[in-house]
Amino acid sequence: MYVEESVATPEPVGLVVIDLQGDIYGQNRILDPEYALAFPGFKALASLGVWLRERGIESVTADVFLRQEQTGVPTACLSVDQTQYTQEILSRPAVIPAVCLSLESPIMIMPFYQAIPELSKHYDHMFLWPGARDRATGGARFHEISWPYPRWAPTDNPTAWHERKFLVLVSGNKRAYPLPRPLFDPKFPRASLRALRSYARTSITRARDPWFRTELYVDRLRAIEYFSRTPGFDLYGRGWEEAESTLSARAARAVAKSYRGEIPPLGKIPIVSEYRFALCYENTSFSGYVTEKLFDCFAAGCIPIYRGAPDIAAAVPRESFIDGASFGSLGELDRFLTNTTAEEASGYLEAAHDFMASSAASRFSEGTFVQTVGEALVKSLHGSQP
Repeated sequence: MYVEESVATPEPVGLVVIDLQGDIYGQNRILDPEYALAFPGFKALASLGVWLRERGIESVTADVFLRQEQTGVPTACLSVDQTQYTQEILSRPAVIPAVCLSLESPIMIMPFYQAIPELSKHYDHMFLWPGARDRATGGARFHEISWPYPRWAPTDNPTAWHERKFLVLVSGNKRAYPLPRPLFDPKFPRASLRALRSYARTSITRARDPWFRTELYVDRLRAIEYFSRTPGFDLYGRGWEEAESTLSARAARAVAKSYRGEIPPLGKIPIVSEYRFALCYENTSFSGYVTEKLFDCFAAGCIPIYRGAPDIAAAVPRESFIDGASFGSLGELDRFLTNTTAEEASGYLEAAHDFMASSAASRFSEGTFVQTVGEALVKSLHGSQP
């Protein structure tokens, strides 16, 4: 449990409950800045806790709050998606449903995205990807969220271009809509039927709703299969050791040939900085959904091949990345990368460096996230209209 140093502090003027799913974040651990570094995006919650404390507002995680006796201190709830704790927190007297936010994509938390119209009736503020704006019409103030990137400094002493390896992909072995394997297990008939029914319901929803159709995991697998035959391609990430049980035989062989192991939470940038290019595929294509993957490449001095947000060029200069969707085939992309000169590569890297140093990058900074979410929480605690 994260315990702060004992210092004399005045009585808090408010309390914020961080409603976040997962035991690994509980017991106030996610409010420890060092601990939170291991979870991309959530380091911002620890920084938010510091920002609030400077204004006399304390923060606790949901599990800690629900064990405490009520003190009468004005309390605001910050819900990250919806969790097992949400309803119990909001049922407590005087708890304000202040902020609901999500950094996940639609395909990973389908029930949450389906509930956005209703949720926006109950919270003061909704912080969501720009693509969700049209359905958050219940009365909450809508804020376009951007990924809270904590590091904008480029890598020190990057490896010279001519000394770098060719291509890297850092990604976990996961997908949003996996077909049950085995399709039917006679040892567990009821569980198998439940899994098949769930898969069928999800398939129907995907067919009807464009938010849930695009899953780039399959494109990622195709890239692994293709580039596993290319010298200098390496794959890192979690879950690939068990690939044989979840992938086709051809994909499993490609993974076995390319896989180099997991990367520690803070080890991604040093690894990526050893490569010229990185396959940088988001989980889905959704307006505004741009995660740390692209910015990690910029910080590492590596050129990203980006697939993801369809409006990426409105936020990040086209000159700083390679648009993976602009190629007709992986072979065409391969030839383009192979023929890229050091001078051309320098153009991408300089554009990325200039972007990182510009005011345009500030929307993706942790500081911007902390200030905008913090101000929304303060307004709710003070009884201001959203």
